[in-house]
Amino acid sequence: MGRAFLFSKILSSKDALVFKKVFVLLICAWLVFSPIIAHAQSVIPPTIPNSQAQQAAQVGITVAALYARGGGFDQSGWEGSVCSNMTQGGCDFFKSHIADLMWTKGADVELDVVIYDSAAGTLPDNSQVWRLTLSVWRNHIETTQDVYVHVVFDPKQGWLLNRILYAPYITLES
Repeated sequence: MGRAFLFSKILSSKDALVFKKVFVLLICAWLVFSPIIAHAQSVIPPTIPNSQAQQAAQVGITVAALYARGGGFDQSGWEGSVCSNMTQGGCDFFKSHIADLMWTKGADVELDVVIYDSAAGTLPDNSQVWRLTLSVWRNHIETTQDVYVHVVFDPKQGWLLNRILYAPYITLES
């Protein structure tokens, strides 16, 4: 309270007039520019939900889930978790050719991390092959390897994992 009183005593009538003019000018500027800014924000598409990085993260999470059976799932629940970001064909292939092996191999994984490196190529149907880096810790020892995956773009869900082309324990023949 003392400071407000002191401020009012120091502020001369000339200063108060300048302060009021600046305040009115700021209000007018806000009224003029806020609709322009709001329009610009509505025109610019949101980048976070549909960004390549977030969509790559979804695929990376799926690949990471292949190597570590976290989440307290039984095998069926784990398979559902892995398939949540896969195409139907990719999920069917995973369940029939890869799931049992990866369920067994994932038992002793302490931690795994997947990082998107690059799109290694685009196929004629606009699907892509991505190179990821996989780091897996077992018995406190880290191993890092490249992983190549085939991804397909779905307009509603973004990039979905279709097939793992090459990764530890997994090859095209798996």
